[in-house]
Amino acid sequence: MKNILSSLNESEKKRILEMHYRASGRHYLNEAVNADYNVIKTSMDATYGETMKTYLMSTVTLQGQDESGKPTQIKFNPTNPLGTIKRKNQIMGTDVDVDVLDPVYSCVDIVFLERVNSVFEYQKAYASSIGATGQMEAATARSTWEIELKKIGAAGCKAISDLSKGLPNPLIKVTTSPVIPQEKKPLPATKGTGSVASSKVIGDPPNVITAGDLKTIGLPSDGGPAVTGDGVEQQLSSAPYGGYFYWGGARFECYDPYKGALVYNFTSPPYNEPQKSAYTAYKTQMVALGKKQCLANATWYKTAQHIYYDKEGKEIGRGVGPKK
Repeated sequence: MKNILSSLNESEKKRILEMHYRASGRHYLNEAVNADYNVIKTSMDATYGETMKTYLMSTVTLQGQDESGKPTQIKFNPTNPLGTIKRKNQIMGTDVDVDVLDPVYSCVDIVFLERVNSVFEYQKAYASSIGATGQMEAATARSTWEIELKKIGAAGCKAISDLSKGLPNPLIKVTTSPVIPQEKKPLPATKGTGSVASSKVIGDPPNVITAGDLKTIGLPSDGGPAVTGDGVEQQLSSAPYGGYFYWGGARFECYDPYKGALVYNFTSPPYNEPQKSAYTAYKTQMVALGKKQCLANATWYKTAQHIYYDKEGKEIGRGVGPKK
């Protein structure tokens, strides 16, 4: 066979080589862009790991890619994949094998994909895992599963978008190492330079629900909520109103940022004992105690110390209040 290259002049050979180099450059550029987004996956796993476990998920994987190399989907990896299940074929009246896919949240469409063969099955599995057997109780559990994982998906998509624009990773403030609470006075910058790009609250608010309070609703002295600074500040719009905390495995919301209103209630009934039984017998009193904690969180947040970081994630100072 005739060697085609030998029939080309030097100008044509040079043009072909340049085209090859440009194509190779785009390939390596895309690999570099993808690598940059690994920090989002790491941040999401660290920030939302415990919450995802509650809803039967363990970690996330970024997948899909637009023209710029930016991920377009967030796949939730189940703690215990459902694999292949039997499902009744409504037309034939027989059981058929169905592969249950991992839930995938689309940053483009802002929805979960493959609902019938993924989302619905894991929603049902979650409802079953918390003993939500009644029709209304199960429906609430399924809705909670979707609402909470959508929030995580949306946060991840926003982090991807911010990073693609050269902005700092918005999740970095909740993935840094915890800091021992210190005396509440402004401290000078110790390292890092430049303007403040993100911040992280220091310490946790006081737990104001006393043993006596818990006794009135049939709970032991260690049966109160798990209140953390991260829970207060994870959604900045909610922070001045107390944020949220977990109690009996369920999330107690002080403020709904989507409705722009105070809510003071559980997103779903507690599903861990003894809080589950306490909620059944003393719902009104338990919610009132939750509200008491929300108000204490809000008061604490007004003077809470923060660490300030530059765009590279280096500490540049400390003081009262979030990102300046």
